[in-house]
Amino acid sequence: MSLSENSRNDASSPFHAILQAAVEAIVVSDKAGRIRVFSPGAERLFGYSEEEVMGRNVHLLMPEPHHSAHDGYLRNYLTTGEKKIIGIGREVIARKKDGSIFPIELSIGEIENSPDENRFVAIIRDITNRRHLEDVIHQKSEELRMTFEGTPLGIATLDMNGRLLSPNGAFCRIVHMKEKDLAGQAILDLVHEDDRPQCESHLTMLQSSRGSDSFSAPIQIRNSRGETVHVILHCGVVRDSSGLPLQIVIQLEDRTEVEAAEDEARDMRERLAHVGRMNLMSEMASGIAHEINQPLASIATYASACLRFIEQDEIDRDLLKETLIDAEKEARRAGGIVHRLRDLVRKRPSRLETAPVNQLVHEAIVLCRSDANQMDVAIVGDVEPGIPDVTADTIQIQQVLLNLIRNAIDATKAAADSDTANNGDRTIRVKATRSGQNAVLFAVTDRGAGITEEEERRLFELFFTTKSKGMGMGLSISRTIVESHGGIMSYERNKNGGATFRFTLPIGGRT
Repeated sequence: MSLSENSRNDASSPFHAILQAAVEAIVVSDKAGRIRVFSPGAERLFGYSEEEVMGRNVHLLMPEPHHSAHDGYLRNYLTTGEKKIIGIGREVIARKKDGSIFPIELSIGEIENSPDENRFVAIIRDITNRRHLEDVIHQKSEELRMTFEGTPLGIATLDMNGRLLSPNGAFCRIVHMKEKDLAGQAILDLVHEDDRPQCESHLTMLQSSRGSDSFSAPIQIRNSRGETVHVILHCGVVRDSSGLPLQIVIQLEDRTEVEAAEDEARDMRERLAHVGRMNLMSEMASGIAHEINQPLASIATYASACLRFIEQDEIDRDLLKETLIDAEKEARRAGGIVHRLRDLVRKRPSRLETAPVNQLVHEAIVLCRSDANQMDVAIVGDVEPGIPDVTADTIQIQQVLLNLIRNAIDATKAAADSDTANNGDRTIRVKATRSGQNAVLFAVTDRGAGITEEEERRLFELFFTTKSKGMGMGLSISRTIVESHGGIMSYERNKNGGATFRFTLPIGGRT
């Protein structure tokens, strides 16, 4: 088929039909670079009409530097036969009539039109949209790469055998290994032996076509230096459209610094709580001394009686035995008080355990009763029957109750001294009831002078106090203790005078 102007214009020519039907631009030039054929597709693409370009140099369609260099390319090919673009598709840039530059996919072939007249056929496709999509994909890929490498979370992909494929920088830092050393290593080899069985079980589930798609667990791993690192492990499986697992993605959240900070904060809370208990004991010293003196005085009385019994000619063994039993009871009572005091003042780490609510309330009331009696104040305990145990550090929660009861005693006494007590009510009520399904609510109510608006704003501030000899630590420490147990402390001014302080604790087995 001859690529001549006549065949191009001949409506019956197959070449004419191809030119008209082709979506891509078709441009035919001679060995001098002059345009001989310019298809309708080329007109649409470049914005020139056929008449405007016929006979003009094809470099008209090229921006610099190709515009100036084109004729040299052509001469070099005609002289040497060396093909640099002919027969090879490539992506280049082109120029439209309006001067705008755009990317194209260019394919050039050579056809011998006659023995001394070759033609070069260029098929041109606009790839602007494709380039735009490629740029978007590249940008998104770069953003993903930067996110992958920049995140502080350790992320890696595993094959379905649990071997590492591509860890990010954070993952390498957490395990203290280089990427090349991690490639192909089994993830279970990095897991601490104590946590390996549960991780292996979860991975097996992920590898199953019907298993779970994800799991998370706090675990320990061993880094290359043999150090134990605490992490939260998150695993997820990537599946194909039929549900078959393709790859596993894991994420390590390094908890080492967080746990160190939590340990430091917990240690600070415990030291502060201990200081608070020591301060509380100093405030309660006279009442505690009275509480201990009572059984000691009874023991002395019983001992004197026993001495008199054994000096008699006829020893009443039953009476002697009964008196010794009473003395033993008083000794145990004194020992119990000393034991509780020792627990309160001893410095020790926090220890959560299941604690009976009735015992918590009863022991706090017992320790405060002497002070209350000296101030002519009554303390009444009211624990809901059948109330479940709570999860608590018993010493710390007794400290909270002691603080609240002591404050209530002082408020009641102050109100009585200033004749502001409501109808002379000098009773403090310590109540414990169930609160919903998951908590127990403790409440300490007094009928004292109550809380002013100024006091209300600063009530839980450390070192704020309304007492002449107080240090202002009790309520602040108490709220910290309650919140560390997962509870909430609140208060309200009673309508009939006084105040009620409340706090919640989780039911045993729930934190």
